[in-house]
Amino acid sequence: MVNSLSYSTSIPGCRPQSIWDAARQFALPEALSPKVGYKFSTKPVHILSDFPLPHVSQSFSGKISLLGMAEKHNFIMDPSGDVILTLSNPDAPFAVWDRSGISDTDKQIPEDNPTPAPAPDVTFLLSSRHLSLASPILKTMLSGPWSEGVKMDSDSLYHLTAGDWDSEALAMVMNVIHGRWSLVPTTVALEMLAKIAVIIDYYDIREPLQLILSLWMKDFKASSIPMSLGRELVLWILVSWVFKDQALFQQAIKVAILRSTHELDVPGDLPIPSAIISE
Repeated sequence: MVNSLSYSTSIPGCRPQSIWDAARQFALPEALSPKVGYKFSTKPVHILSDFPLPHVSQSFSGKISLLGMAEKHNFIMDPSGDVILTLSNPDAPFAVWDRSGISDTDKQIPEDNPTPAPAPDVTFLLSSRHLSLASPILKTMLSGPWSEGVKMDSDSLYHLTAGDWDSEALAMVMNVIHGRWSLVPTTVALEMLAKIAVIIDYYDIREPLQLILSLWMKDFKASSIPMSLGRELVLWILVSWVFKDQALFQQAIKVAILRSTHELDVPGDLPIPSAIISE
């Protein structure tokens, strides 16, 4: 939680100073110095509510924006978190639908259109307690005899890795797990719901999302199931399967059976069991 605090005192003989002047004169902790990325200006003070600031006996007004933390981690679900999750190749192409019959390995990339550079990693500062309560998979990772279950000597934090997830979808899931409900939308589009479903299925996250999933699915089921065979129908099948909506799943599968003359093509990154598709 970020609070806005304006520091202004009236001590005889003391003139207002910039926050940086005050920091130099009264030796605010080194953690607040510009060399670690914190920014100083002359606007109202913004500090984390649990961030300890020393008593300053002279007057000053200004703003401390804890951008050092924000620059270091893209998403901070818990300012006192003990887990850093690094998402590599974020926002990778999702559920690519290709009916051309040409495999990815057979496709040639034109020389004048080189493969784009991968997106920079996205990091999340999280709470191991919240993660362990939400997901048996994450609990095992953080408590088992693997490297993820040992805090690194360099920062005394657990380090987890993930790849290819949609960063916005992962942030929504983590906000729910950490109880940051004000940052969780009450409605999401099919595309985002499918991306969330893949993450939920992978980490086996169920109970913490039951309430918000009921809202998302209620709005989702108000729309019409696509009546043609294609990527959108596959996403309907995915969402209904992962979220265990049997009625919706049967409707979507019925459309797929009626519209298909062969086994339904499913992108390889979607957790839909092949046995279901072959049926």
